[in-house]
Amino acid sequence: RSSRRHSNGVRAGFTLLESVGLNFIISDTVGVTNLDNFQSLQFLGSQLLIINNDALTNLDGFSGVTNELRDVLIDDNSSLVNIGGIANISSVVNTLTISDSPMLSNCSVDLVCNHIAQDKNLIVGRNLDGCNSEAEIQLNCF
Repeated sequence: RSSRRHSNGVRAGFTLLESVGLNFIISDTVGVTNLDNFQSLQFLGSQLLIINNDALTNLDGFSGVTNELRDVLIDDNSSLVNIGGIANISSVVNTLTISDSPMLSNCSVDLVCNHIAQDKNLIVGRNLDGCNSEAEIQLNCF
């Protein structure tokens, strides 16, 4: 059975996916602009890794995820402009990384601001001004 792509998003077959037991990785996609087909997703087991996606502009498909994760890595997404979709994740236990996204200027979403306030490990850099250091991000928190 074949899956169809919807509006430059990930395959339509994922629209009913509600949980992933371990790591969730979106990597090396070509032409995928959004992850809206993951809107039903509510739980991720351990890690969220969004790596090397050339056309991805936002992470809105993860807005329903509210549990704690071990690590979040958002790296090398050349068209990413909005990470608001991860704001509802309750916390990241270990490392939160947001790097190499040259169109991303606002990282001051609840998840990131709370991570900084709790003095947890944050790696940021090689994004636009506003998302290159803890100090830049804190300026727009709360």
